[in-house]
Amino acid sequence: MIRLVGIVMAAVASGLACNALLAVDGYRSCNGSECVSDARADTSGDPCLGGPSINGVCQPSVLIGGVGSVNGLVSDGTNLYFGNDTSVSFCSIVDCPGFKAPLAQVSATVTSSLSLDPTMHLLRFGAADGKLYKVAAQGVKATPTSFTSTPGSPTSIIACGDHTCWIEKPQNGSPSAYTCLTIKCAPEKLFDFGGSDLATALASDGMSVFAAASVPFEGGIFEALVTCPIAGCNNAPTPMGFDLNVRGIAYYDGFVYWTTNSNQQTGDLARCAPPGCQFPQILQTNLTAPGDIAVDATGVYWTSSANPGRVQMCPPGSCKDSLVSIATKQPSARLTTLDDARIYWVVPDNGANDIMWIAKPR
Repeated sequence: MIRLVGIVMAAVASGLACNALLAVDGYRSCNGSECVSDARADTSGDPCLGGPSINGVCQPSVLIGGVGSVNGLVSDGTNLYFGNDTSVSFCSIVDCPGFKAPLAQVSATVTSSLSLDPTMHLLRFGAADGKLYKVAAQGVKATPTSFTSTPGSPTSIIACGDHTCWIEKPQNGSPSAYTCLTIKCAPEKLFDFGGSDLATALASDGMSVFAAASVPFEGGIFEALVTCPIAGCNNAPTPMGFDLNVRGIAYYDGFVYWTTNSNQQTGDLARCAPPGCQFPQILQTNLTAPGDIAVDATGVYWTSSANPGRVQMCPPGSCKDSLVSIATKQPSARLTTLDDARIYWVVPDNGANDIMWIAKPR
């Protein structure tokens, strides 16, 4: 089975010398230079990108502290955007370190989820008004599209090509996957999940959506990885393969990746090439409570929310044979997101939340 879990990292003091000739966990040393915990510093040649280091190994640190209930986190490589109980806010990544919320606001409307589409526009739902908002990155004021969401609580919003896809969780009844054309959104239901514990995440290749749902098969009901064209599947998604307790799911470069996790115990990481997932490739087994997952050309990243929690990754091409712990002691880590150079996640901190970051392995 496969699981992905949120990753949490503790803050590390600035000014630690990087004096090791060779760092562990795939990080290069700082070659004797000083790694300061300030992203505004000159980071040329610094694999930690201005973040702290111990013996040449990059360490996680707090990017933004004291944030409320973070329910969306995305980066465009220049700015970091997050949604909380009061607003959607952002800051320039080079100016974020050590800042306290509130920061500059994209909108004061409460958000229920947050995503970034291929045109570098933020997609989000207003939790209070149920409207879909599309806003250009870097703080341009949001204009809602002309529709009201179906009754329920929209979450797990993602860009699906020129559409927006999301999960609706009604107060009563089974959650469902929905889609609409982003420029003028009229919601259309794709399929029901068949159980609230299955509606954890969506992924898309721009033409179809991928998820875990309960589906009929040979006279029974089974939990399966399913796919449904964005154009619709008449509430009958196609089973790709069968697996239990799917928690995180992502799509990248022709493969669907997912994690499994039953009651915060051990789980696995796997992938397959749609549409055939009957015999998935198992990348990692016996992971500790894996949850959220993100994938790009540099590797597969996931969080583990079990105490003490961690952020882990495996590099492309050798994921089955390599497991790297990027950050440890990150309890209840979640909402992993990536840009070209950094990894971000959220951890609880005395009733609030801290947004953490670390440079990607090089």
